[in-house]
Amino acid sequence: LEHSGNLSKHPFAELLVEIVHAKFSGSLRISNSNDRAIVYFRGGEVIYAVSNSKALRLFNLLLRKKLIDTKVIAGHSNFANDLEFSAALIANGVLSREQVEEVQKSQIEEIVIDILTWPAGEWVFSPLVRVRDEMSFPIDLHRILIDYARCASSQHVLDRFKSVQESFSRVAERDHHILLQQHEADILRNFDNGSMTIE
Repeated sequence: LEHSGNLSKHPFAELLVEIVHAKFSGSLRISNSNDRAIVYFRGGEVIYAVSNSKALRLFNLLLRKKLIDTKVIAGHSNFANDLEFSAALIANGVLSREQVEEVQKSQIEEIVIDILTWPAGEWVFSPLVRVRDEMSFPIDLHRILIDYARCASSQHVLDRFKSVQESFSRVAERDHHILLQQHEADILRNFDNGSMTIE
């Protein structure tokens, strides 16, 4: 039931769009040299992600946001384990559950954004791997993908099209009221009456 491939042929952004559109549940394991990450989905939503990047560990994000200091880390031997550390911070009253969950959402977003920058790598999608219900932190993936698309070079975008005869249509239920730039809104209005080819 697993599907695998490489990021050169199937970039991470496109995998995300396919999984979201198909409303799949499962895990997407991605590796690039020494970098490793896993993104978990439920019903087409990104709900959790982990990475072996030290910069993206929970304690580092909490330090950057000045929600804790090094003394807090020194008092928790399990600070390198994101789940145990977050539970300990809440149990000891260092941070509220809401504060921790907000940072966990930021962490998931940063992991997804980091993977989007990987130029190459291997991926494996498995519909069998799930996370526990309490480890669910849905993020605004559409906003991330739009920001990514805005940063992609014209040549990169052009290289992804197989043919100018490919057609595209607007998916109404995916509207998320994201503030579009004027030229983006103008193009999107062209799809109000149905599908159009690139040509």
